[in-house]
Amino acid sequence: MSNLPPEPTERFIEELTACQAQLLGYIMSSLGRADESRDVLQKTNVNLWRNCAKFDEAKPFLPWALTLARFQILGYLRDRKRERVLFDSDVLEQMQTASEARLDELPMRQIFLRKCLGELQEEHQTLLSLRYAHRKSIAHLAKVSNRSEDGVKSLLLRLRKTLGRCIESKINNSPEIS
Repeated sequence: MSNLPPEPTERFIEELTACQAQLLGYIMSSLGRADESRDVLQKTNVNLWRNCAKFDEAKPFLPWALTLARFQILGYLRDRKRERVLFDSDVLEQMQTASEARLDELPMRQIFLRKCLGELQEEHQTLLSLRYAHRKSIAHLAKVSNRSEDGVKSLLLRLRKTLGRCIESKINNSPEIS
């Protein structure tokens, strides 16, 4: 007799694959660190896979996946109890609720981010790509851009603020979201 979990359906696999960005964003909003969030996402995916038989295909997948992710986050924080945890459970619950409310906007925000990135100068696009897509250090960026480290930090902050304003502007002017 096998203890293997049941095979997931094609729809389950499609749903799981499609919601990875939302799950990671949700986990990141609770933990704040990319490396920890990716670890919790991986554990969440394993847990979702193991529990695929419990998924009711008549219901939306994402809320169910977020519930399992929430338990993974709480378990991760419990396991880290030796370290100083910055948020108590009430604050974490409020953050998760706020994050869930914005998940529907995520695909549109990603589209607008790409558009806003395309509106930046090529040099700024390259700098952002090196920092966030290729995970290059501030020291490396300073060297390749011929700037001081403080200058790079300031420029990255200004670019993030510019992108944030651009995305919010596009959301506010989008008929699909209004």
